[in-house]
Amino acid sequence: MAQMPGFAAIHPFQPEELSQGALAVIGELHEWLKAIMGMPAITTQPAAGAQCELTAILMTRAYHAQRGTRARR
Repeated sequence: MAQMPGFAAIHPFQPEELSQGALAVIGELHEWLKAIMGMPAITTQPAAGAQCELTAILMTRAYHAQRGTRARR
C-alpha cells in the first residue's frame, strides 16, 4: 500500500479533506496493530532520526503525566 502512486506521494501539508482515504488506511492499520499487540495505542511515526526521538520524548512525558509523576523531566 505504501508504494502505491498517490499514497506514497502524499504531501505532509496536503489538506486533510484530500487525505481521507490515506487516513482511513492508517487508522485501520492502527486498529489491527493494537489488536495484535494487545496495546491501548500505537504509533506509526518514523523509527529513526530526530522525529523518532521527539516521538519517544513526547510519549514518555505523556506516560509520566498520566501516572501523576510530573516531577520527572
